[in-house]
Amino acid sequence: MDNMTKLNKLDNGGFFINDFIVGLSGEDLPTNWTKDLVGDGYYNAQYQGATRNAEGEWAGGNWVETGIIPPVDYLSPAISQRDELMAAATITIAPLQDAVDLDEATDDETALLKKWKQYRVALNRLDLSTAPDITWPVLPTVQTGS
Repeated sequence: MDNMTKLNKLDNGGFFINDFIVGLSGEDLPTNWTKDLVGDGYYNAQYQGATRNAEGEWAGGNWVETGIIPPVDYLSPAISQRDELMAAATITIAPLQDAVDLDEATDDETALLKKWKQYRVALNRLDLSTAPDITWPVLPTVQTGS
């Protein structure tokens, strides 16, 4: 604990105002500190029931949790990204499909249309519940003259 900086501030009633520890992870904290990480070394707790000794130090209290960490929403950004990619694929597919429907498509356009449709199907089948650990399909490409 020699390389640790410990700062805490209590109000006049012995209630926690803020605390910060540099150089320790949640598992390495002293037992009278909370282990629920709120963000970048800050912990959400109050030191309650303490009394002040002759030197003005607070002692005899307990750390009490005062809140919870809000969950991180990984799903919404994944849905937005998927929807943007689907829209871009649909915009790309439309003129390629028109060329095929009108019997005006080149071999490269026909091959590219198939790849874009496969890409769009792959996007639609993604399991977004695994966000942020999603393996996104690769954008289609076509090799001309093949």
